[in-house]
Amino acid sequence: MSDNAVAISAPSGRYHTSVGLPERLLSDGLIDAKSLADAQRRADQSKTSLLSYLVESKLVPAPAIASCAAAMFGIPLFDLD
Repeated sequence: MSDNAVAISAPSGRYHTSVGLPERLLSDGLIDAKSLADAQRRADQSKTSLLSYLVESKLVPAPAIASCAAAMFGIPLFDLD
């Protein structure tokens, strides 16, 4: 596991290494590893997605998540408001 990777528990109880958006949120300093692991556990308990839980719990603002996702996929982000 890389230094920045986080072991995230899947709802089935298995563990996998996150190499996607959660790791990007960590590396960008939008959330710390302990808070992310706790959010994953709580999201699993409430049977919701991690990203939904992060936004609904106000742990990471939705625009910050959208910006990270756009950067990861190399696509522009447009604010339509």
